[in-house]
Formats: sequence, structure tokens, C-alpha cells
Amino acid sequence: MGKETARGRRKANQRQKEKDLEDAQRNIDATNVILRSKEDDVNVRLTNITLKEKECDTIRMNIDLKEKELSSWEENLNSREKKLLDVKKQELEVELDEKRKAVEEGLQNILVEMENKEAQINHMEEKVAKSEQALEKKVDNILK
Repeated sequence: MGKETARGRRKANQRQKEKDLEDAQRNIDATNVILRSKEDDVNVRLTNITLKEKECDTIRMNIDLKEKELSSWEENLNSREKKLLDVKKQELEVELDEKRKAVEEGLQNILVEMENKEAQINHMEEKVAKSEQALEKKVDNILK
């Protein structure tokens, strides 16, 4: 009768260990899903940044074209018209500088946000790695 009780306890312990391992695996799987989701979010944000950079390049090319146009007009105008053009050109340059600064500031903010997300993801990965190590130790201890 003592052997049967010991066997029963071992089986119960084994079932509990299997249940614990299954729970741990579910937790790991859930964490992996979260990490994948965050990685997808980071990838979407990086894609958006790339699109913004291309947009900036297009704006810069348009600005360059406008500057060339202005230079061409400037050569064909008389001195009075040239003075008016210089004033307008300065206003345009101020406006363009403001727009450039706003775009660059927006990109910088996005970059900072992405770096923060990356740090969060790295932190989560470290936590998951530590959890996995702890679970592996538990499994090793359980299996020994």
C-alpha cells in the first residue's frame, strides 16, 4: 500500500510539473506574440520614417528647382524687379527654412520615439530571455 501511495504522489507531481511547463510555454508564446507585434509596429514606424525621408528629398528637389527658376528669372529682370524678387526670395527662403526645420524636427521626434521603442523591445527581450533561462533552470531541476 505504501508503494501505491508513493507512485500516486509521483504521478501527481509529474502531472503538476507538466502543467507548470505547459503554463510556462503558454506564457512564453504570449510574450513572443507581444514581441512580434511590437516588432511589426517598429517596422511600420521605420517604413513611415523612410517615406517621410523620401518626402523630404522630394521637397528638397522641388526647392532646388524653385531656386534655379528664381535664379533664371533674376537674370532676365531689370534692377527694380530684381530688388522685389530679392525680397520675395528672402521670404521664401525663411519660409522654406522654417518648413525644413519643422520636417527635420518631426523626423528627429520620430527617431527618438523609435529609439525609445527599440529600448523597450530590447528590455522586453532581456526579460523574456531571463524568464526563459529561469524556466530552463526549473525544467532542468524538475527533470533531475
